[in-house]
Amino acid sequence: MENVRISFEVPYTGGIPVKELTDRARRFVMELVYPNKTKSSDVENSAVTSWALSPHTNEEIADELDKRWNNYMQHPESAIPHDKVMEEIKARL
Repeated sequence: MENVRISFEVPYTGGIPVKELTDRARRFVMELVYPNKTKSSDVENSAVTSWALSPHTNEEIADELDKRWNNYMQHPESAIPHDKVMEEIKARL
């Protein structure tokens, strides 16, 4: 399988480090390439993308992080360890 490099620019919002934004974009694209049974809906993806690309106050960012942490604490099985993600990607190449 041949790899494809994607390059694009997005507005800088100041709240998300470039590495984190890159990781989010990579996860989003990998889900498009390798969908699974727990795939997010287009509506969910649109909401995440809209939130990520709009400017936020520190309080809004803290609220979002709290929401995600609480979701993780209620559903720890929803988290996928980095090693497992990389194994899955390598297995499909």
